[in-house]
Amino acid sequence: MPTISADKARAICSPAEYKLVRESAPQNIAGLSAAELRGAVARARKLRDKQRDIAQRQRREYRGKADPRKMGGRGNPATNNANTLLKLDLFQLALDRFQARLDKVESGAADSLAKKNKRKGKAAKTAMAKKAAGRTAKGGTAASANGAVASKNSNTPKPAKSIKKKASPKLAKAGKAKTLALSSRAGSLTGGVETTSARLAARTSALLAVSEHSAPSRHANILANTANARIRGHARGAHRRAQARRDAVQRVGRDPGVKPGRKEP
Repeated sequence: MPTISADKARAICSPAEYKLVRESAPQNIAGLSAAELRGAVARARKLRDKQRDIAQRQRREYRGKADPRKMGGRGNPATNNANTLLKLDLFQLALDRFQARLDKVESGAADSLAKKNKRKGKAAKTAMAKKAAGRTAKGGTAASANGAVASKNSNTPKPAKSIKKKASPKLAKAGKAKTLALSSRAGSLTGGVETTSARLAARTSALLAVSEHSAPSRHANILANTANARIRGHARGAHRRAQARRDAVQRVGRDPGVKPGRKEP
């Protein structure tokens, strides 16, 4: 790649293109951030591709293999593409510098992030170890304190038994009266409880008692083929009515002038 002076680069480039080339200089590129480097890489690559296409078109024109009017151009065909090739080399150099610096910055950022994470991990481990050691020490201190308290309590002499004084006759009489009152009250409560229990038992037995006219009793009589008093009464009445009909039929048979259902004179 030929060496290009600053004056030559300024002469063949536009102000924006020359500014981009100046930013790729070693003394200027060190102050660019990662985001700025990414933008510079994109612009340098776009200009490099543009100059490459122009150089190829110009080469075809001055060799007589392409007509600029048919390819959208205006004016006479190009006679050479030397300046275009210089600009192509210039932008390629700027692109290489920007890309190399960006790779270095991103690699350094990744390394610093890894180191930072490593330091955080070590700090977390150290904190956890200190916390565990503190809990262990606290547990040992509490155990020793409990042991000391237990030993102190075991060595402490037991207090002497207090001597009870005899109650006065008035206090004894009042206590006896109170005891009798409580006993009588307890007896009345007990009697009330027994009365209530008796009432509940009587009510329960009354509820459980069933007459022969109840539904369970009738059902049991039907299953046992026996009838209760009401059913037996109906049965006796039915038998008497049937017998009366039979007797009436017999009388009609003996005396044709007597109609059924009418009494004989």
